[in-house]
Amino acid sequence: MTVSSEAIAYLQQQAPVIFLVLEENGVVVAANEHTKEVFGGSPVGKHFKDLIIDFRHNFSIDKINEDPSRETLINITTGSGLPRSYYFTFKKLSGHFIVFGRIDFEEFEKMQREVISLNKDLNNLTRELYKKNALLKKTNDDLKIANDKIVEISRRDPLTQLYNRRYFEEKKGLERIAGIHPKRVRTIVAQAREMTGEAEKGRHTWLEEKGEGKGRLV
Repeated sequence: MTVSSEAIAYLQQQAPVIFLVLEENGVVVAANEHTKEVFGGSPVGKHFKDLIIDFRHNFSIDKINEDPSRETLINITTGSGLPRSYYFTFKKLSGHFIVFGRIDFEEFEKMQREVISLNKDLNNLTRELYKKNALLKKTNDDLKIANDKIVEISRRDPLTQLYNRRYFEEKKGLERIAGIHPKRVRTIVAQAREMTGEAEKGRHTWLEEKGEGKGRLV
């Protein structure tokens, strides 16, 4: 059974592994879709050395092992900025290097465990936050009830429990305000602010003159 070149090309593009074609000098000339997803963009035109993490500067395109049965563990920088370990195989073919890379499954499982642990921590924090919010709401409700009771107590006579003079004065004041035209209310507020400003200005003038020995209120 002969597999068509179209099927092979489709397999190369869709396979969940890193697939690269390098020039002899190490520059990437082709990559499949999964590779673009891993690196966060197309690596075509970049040198393979720029795609990996080579702290010891040991990698050299001239020292690549061309045996595809042997894997080399290499760290790469993914599109998310996080390093990941991949096992790579290299094969020289028609003046190019064919490169395959598969993720280190041990690291992948470790990453999955970390994600599960983080999700558990997040769920625990969410539950704790919900409890604290519920407690805060109850505390606020209790404070409102207590404040309402204090206001109600202040408006009643302690012996007869009838409304006292303060209650009727407040009620009368509110009724008076409610009957005033809004424009009149704004005028009263403006006059009150003006009187407050004049009083403060007079106080400052008196203090300044007192410092000079005059002691006269203006």
